[in-house]
Amino acid sequence: MIQKKNHNKESKILELKDDAKRKSEFEICLIDLTKLGYTVETKNDFDAILSQKHTTNHILHFILLFPTFGIWIIPWIILTLINKKTDRRILLIDSYGKIHLIPLNL
Repeated sequence: MIQKKNHNKESKILELKDDAKRKSEFEICLIDLTKLGYTVETKNDFDAILSQKHTTNHILHFILLFPTFGIWIIPWIILTLINKKTDRRILLIDSYGKIHLIPLNL
């Protein structure tokens, strides 16, 4: 057990969790993140690498070209280039059951 101090001067006791409880909490979090649009690239018992690809609505941007007399092509190109990047993160659960979602900058 580890005592962790809060800003309120109260101590919070962190207890180690068994593997079965950690795995079930990890799976629940993984399901929630896949509902948000993440895709699982690799997965182990207590960590996974997730990726999320953003898309550009090209039909909407094409329609916006006409009322803006073609000027909208600049933001359209910028958004398309930004959305090409894939957001990759590592999801892991530590021995105390705390879940971490860490961005991977490759």
